[in-house]
Amino acid sequence: LALTMAKSPGSDEVFYVGTMDGWYLETELSDVAIAAHWVCFLALTVTTFFLAWESWSNRGPSKKAHFYAGYQEEQNLALFVNFFAMVSYYGKVVSDTLGHNFTDVGPFILGFGNYRYADYMLTCPMLVYDLLYQLRAPFRVSLSAIIFAILLSGVIAEVYTLGDPRLRGGAYAWYGFGLFWFCCAYVAVMTIVARQYARLAELAKNTGAVKSLSTLKFAVFTFSMLWILFPLTWAVCPRGLNWIDDNMTEVMHCLCDII
Repeated sequence: LALTMAKSPGSDEVFYVGTMDGWYLETELSDVAIAAHWVCFLALTVTTFFLAWESWSNRGPSKKAHFYAGYQEEQNLALFVNFFAMVSYYGKVVSDTLGHNFTDVGPFILGFGNYRYADYMLTCPMLVYDLLYQLRAPFRVSLSAIIFAILLSGVIAEVYTLGDPRLRGGAYAWYGFGLFWFCCAYVAVMTIVARQYARLAELAKNTGAVKSLSTLKFAVFTFSMLWILFPLTWAVCPRGLNWIDDNMTEVMHCLCDII
């Protein structure tokens, strides 16, 4: 993609055409936002190594099987999500280190990881599938595919904010569309999760394995609460109501990603 600067007819407002991340070029991130990128990258790196070691050293129930998790790779989805998120934040750190000049850094390096919600299109459906898989819940593939399509609408909303300011209404249209279906999918997922968790909790109570549900309970809680924060962040960021600046937007996304 080539960088072209243009002015909106009848005004002096400059916008970018053909960039992968126009808003990022327009904003000089603060030291706090850049530090948040580093914290996320390092935290995700440590988590990736930890999950990789857990998967590699898992010997199964018998404690004798080699590469037990490798034969049941559905259990490694958390590893994939953490690894991809780590790579995404590495793209941010590279951009922070080398600068935000499109022609100096290059379109792929600058856009990778900074193109809002593009990385979530892979990681979030995987997280949904992983949660529903752990709960042995139905509609794992269907709901994961729907989440992918919903996040695609978020990416399209971002694209509308990068060009001619007169087309900003398209961003709100796609955001509203995605938010509506996000609410529908969220209710569907949480309904299934609540029923499956209640069934597993009852089963664990009868078998004396209540302690084994603590990790799953934490995952359900963080999933249900944190996912609400992402659309709210978009709503109040500069592409939405402009209540917070890009630096605070980056920090909020970093906090949610770490948790």
